[in-house]
Amino acid sequence: MLHIITACYKKEDVLMQSIQISSLKDLVPHVSQYIVPLITEAVEVCLRAHADDPFNDNWTFGTHLWKNSWNRIKATSEIENNPIMTPLKGNEFCFSIGNATIHHHRVGGESLLPRSAKKVKALADEAQLPLFPQKRRVAFDNVVLGIAADVQIGLSKIFIGKLEKDVASDRYFWSETVSLFKASATTLETPNYIFFEEEAEAIPVLMLEPKAVESAQPDA
Repeated sequence: MLHIITACYKKEDVLMQSIQISSLKDLVPHVSQYIVPLITEAVEVCLRAHADDPFNDNWTFGTHLWKNSWNRIKATSEIENNPIMTPLKGNEFCFSIGNATIHHHRVGGESLLPRSAKKVKALADEAQLPLFPQKRRVAFDNVVLGIAADVQIGLSKIFIGKLEKDVASDRYFWSETVSLFKASATTLETPNYIFFEEEAEAIPVLMLEPKAVESAQPDA
């Protein structure tokens, strides 16, 4: 699924040997230290930009947040001795930590995923296929960094989750999630199942300043 240009294999090989990810919990220290601060900053910047123009809407906010977050992730991956890796290929929007690959998405509403998240859907579908380690450089790769943010309440939650597909029912679900950031006043919960629609993109939006941050812990 992830095709990383040969030029970055050397760094990748070294980091994959030194950082082995076998569960979401293994990702928590790295994502909490290097990624969560970037996301909270991106939300603040995008909320201010949203407030500057009355013609901005939820879609505008969501698109800005997704790309602003990515630009920050890409920049931090270029810092020496940083465990975050990103592909050199310009159209690959994912980052790796050790042998794990993560895609970031803004989540919200009943589905907790944008309805037209085709890449996430493809990611879950592809996870059901046989794995061929000799052809796949990344083995832990159906992980999503979920960012729950909108222009009404601001940043409410950041979590990482394993997205899987129930082949029998053709439905997608979180097989596991770990919370990295949760606003103290929120009651947001991740649902068991996600439904994908291929029509308009539904993107939730955030506002207000971030509330108190809780320590990373597995969701109940």
